[in-house]
Amino acid sequence: MTPPEGYLANGDRNENSLVLHLQYGESSFLLPGDGETESEEYLVETYGDELNATVFAVGHHGSRSSTSEPFLETVSPRVAVVSSAYDSQYGHPHEEVPTRLDQRSVPTFWTGTHGNVRLTSNGSAIRVATQQDAPTDAAGLRDGEPISTAADVGFTDRVVIPTSGTAAPATPDDDASDSSTPEPDDSTPGDTNTSLSIAEIHADADGNDNENLNDEYVVLENTGQTTLDLSGWTVSDSADHTYTIPRGVELTAGAQVVVHTGRGTDTATDLYWGRSSAVWNNDGDTVILTDGSESVVIEESYS
Repeated sequence: MTPPEGYLANGDRNENSLVLHLQYGESSFLLPGDGETESEEYLVETYGDELNATVFAVGHHGSRSSTSEPFLETVSPRVAVVSSAYDSQYGHPHEEVPTRLDQRSVPTFWTGTHGNVRLTSNGSAIRVATQQDAPTDAAGLRDGEPISTAADVGFTDRVVIPTSGTAAPATPDDDASDSSTPEPDDSTPGDTNTSLSIAEIHADADGNDNENLNDEYVVLENTGQTTLDLSGWTVSDSADHTYTIPRGVELTAGAQVVVHTGRGTDTATDLYWGRSSAVWNNDGDTVILTDGSESVVIEESYS
C-alpha cells in the first residue's frame, strides 16, 4: 500500500514504511509499520474503507505521531496490538494512542504486559493468545505487570474474535485454526425457560448516543433457579438490528448480564454488540429476544 512510487515526506524513512493489508477469508490485518501523519493521510485518501481491518498493529510502536483520529476511524479495528517494551526508551505507547483506542472501545494487547501476542485465523474468526494475562482496556494498559517478550513462558488463549458480532472468551472448543466457523452450539440450544427477563433498557446514553455507545445497553436477568445457557440467543430491535450471544455464555440463577451497543471485551457480566452507531431509539423501540431455536422468548416495548 505504501510507499508510493513518489516517496512521501522527501523520502523520510518512517513515512515511507512498507504498509501491508493482509486478507484471509473475512478476517484482515493492517500492518502500518512506522508510518506517521503523511503516510496515514496518503493511505486514507488513496484507499479509504479498504483500510478496514479486524486486527490493527498500532503504528510506530504506539507513538503519538501515528494512529491519528482520522486514520483510526477509517481502519475501524476490532482489536489492536501495540509492540513495544514496558520501559521503552521512547515512552511507547504514548498516552494519546491508548486514549484514542479507548474512546472507540477497541480491545488492545500490548507486548509490554501481555508478552508475545499470537493471532490465528480460520478466515471467519481470530484467536488471540498471549504469554501473560493483562488488561485489554486500552486506558488501563499500564495496569498490567511488565513482561519481556524473551520470557520463557508459553501461550494461553485469551479471546476469540469473530469478523462480525462480538468477541468471546476462548474455550477449548473454539478452534480458530481449523476451517470451521465458530457458531452457536446447536446441540445445546438456549433454554427456552422464560425465567430470563429484561431488567433494564438504557436507551438514552449520556451525551451523544453515537459517541457513548457503551452507555446504551440492555440488562438481562435470570430470575429462575437454574443456570441458563444463552448460546445462540439473539437480541434485536424493531428494525431487525440483531446481536447474537456468543457460544458458552451462561447466566446463573439470579445473575445479570449487560449487553452494550459498542465495542469491548466480553466478560461474564458484560457483552459487547460491536456496533459503531446507536441502535435503541430514545423515543421508543421494542427489544426482542429469541432462543437458540429462533423462538421469540421476550418481546418488550418501551416509550
